Amino acid sequence: MANVKNNSSALQTKRKLINAAGEIFGQVGLEAATIQQITSRAGTSLAAVNYHFTDKFNLYNEVVQEAYDIVIDTFRQIQSIQEEGTPTERLEHFVRNFFTILMEQERPTWQCDILARDLQSPNQSAETQLKELTDAIHNSLGDLISEIAQVKLEPEQMLYFQTSIIGQCLYYVDHQEFHDRLHSDFKPVAQRMEQIIKHITAFSVAAIQGMCRPTK
Repeated sequence: MANVKNNSSALQTKRKLINAAGEIFGQVGLEAATIQQITSRAGTSLAAVNYHFTDKFNLYNEVVQEAYDIVIDTFRQIQSIQEEGTPTERLEHFVRNFFTILMEQERPTWQCDILARDLQSPNQSAETQLKELTDAIHNSLGDLISEIAQVKLEPEQMLYFQTSIIGQCLYYVDHQEFHDRLHSDFKPVAQRMEQIIKHITAFSVAAIQGMCRPTK
């Protein structure tokens, strides 16, 4: 007899719960979120939560782990398709690939909200994923930033540069609709991607080199 939890209907219900929980946990956090809010948004029942996750805390753990897995996979994909060239050219390739991978995915937008909350209040069950994420970011950006800086960077300074580049990209990925409404006198983001990619690259290279230039 087939495992009931793995049949199509059950998997769809589980997916609805994870997406709904991701949105609500991302908005209000674990403590403030209620099972009733989650099941209402998912269009499921309390019994479905009990069946698939046992309780709210196990559901939260699975949401956090999925958020990490998706972001980790994104950086690994980028690393696998990096191209040759000057450090500036390679950073431009990184930014372009980052946009391409994230914008082609049919993914919900709650993962970054979940990760932001988890980094403030770490979830012990996601420690392995946090280490994997750190390694994935460093492997895809660390050497490149060092080449641009042309000096040995302290770990904290490297972190600031990495998160600055990623943050610029994520703003346009996750807030594209908001940005287009706020700046309706400009062309939509989707029509300006090449200019945005080149701006993020040029801005980041200038900032890294400027901050790492020896002072007289």
